[in-house]
Amino acid sequence: MKKHRMLVIAGLSLALSACSSMNEQQPLDVAKEKPASDPVNVSLYPTGAQPLHPYQVLGEGRVSKYNHGGIKRQIAYIHDKIRDIAASMGGDAVINLKDDKKIVTGTVVRYDKNLA
Repeated sequence: MKKHRMLVIAGLSLALSACSSMNEQQPLDVAKEKPASDPVNVSLYPTGAQPLHPYQVLGEGRVSKYNHGGIKRQIAYIHDKIRDIAASMGGDAVINLKDDKKIVTGTVVRYDKNLA
């Protein structure tokens, strides 16, 4: 009984020390990494509509209209995900939003504040 208690205490102390060492990570160099913008502030423009601000193209965002189980996603979920993608790229808007049969795509842009 006494050995069992000692083993349990030793196991718990090892587990707790492992958890505390996992939280010690190297600090990020904030100057090198551009923080992602807030997805709530990302504007969506359908094909044909353009923002009034000058912009730079950052890339393309794509979201499947179906989940891994083959169930169709709601359009609000798809818009939220494409905003998340744009924000992670540092974008301010998604233009040329196209709704195909299986995927929604859009061009992620960042407003060019130097030309505004």
